[in-house]
Amino acid sequence: MTAVGEKAAPLLRGVEALAQVILQVTNYVMRFAPLAVFAAVAGTLAERGAGIIGSLAYFMGTFYLGMGLLWLLLIGVGFDDQSER
Repeated sequence: MTAVGEKAAPLLRGVEALAQVILQVTNYVMRFAPLAVFAAVAGTLAERGAGIIGSLAYFMGTFYLGMGLLWLLLIGVGFDDQSER
């Protein structure tokens, strides 16, 4: 668009407006996400009973363990890369 110059200005304004719309939709989603998670957990509890909490806790624990291992791996690779310079 920079190569075209002033003729691309309407397209640039359109893309900027689209970006603002996308950011606003993302804002709405982020605001309602906690309510949606609560509703999903409440629905699961109502359908399967309180015993499902152990399964959900196991799932969350393995997820966080996996994320922690990934962070350790990435940090290790980052430090290994820096030591060679």
